[in-house]
Amino acid sequence: MGVRKITSSYVRYVKLTTVACKEKNIICLFFLQPVPFVNYDRSAEIISIKQDFPQFKAGYEVIKKELEPVTNFYALDDAFAHPHELPYVDAIHYSPYGNRVLAELIYRKVRDHLRRGE
Repeated sequence: MGVRKITSSYVRYVKLTTVACKEKNIICLFFLQPVPFVNYDRSAEIISIKQDFPQFKAGYEVIKKELEPVTNFYALDDAFAHPHELPYVDAIHYSPYGNRVLAELIYRKVRDHLRRGE
């Protein structure tokens, strides 16, 4: 129940914000942050929770499907699919490496938008 409510609220707010941004001629970019329970192999490290939370994967899939038509929505859930270092310092908080990876991905998207003049 909780994940469903969070998922639907997130989708609704992204769509509402997109409409408001278009009306005001503002560029809005949306980034879905990764969590260690989606597209990240926790088996080889000792920091992350080992328990699976399938509701996260289900919620991410719904969000990505619902927001597929939103041009400036980017799911970063696969950012740590093949990490070079530990991306987390605990169950959900990013390490300096994790922050750098995400910052680089977001920077590239912002840069691409600026280059296209959007």
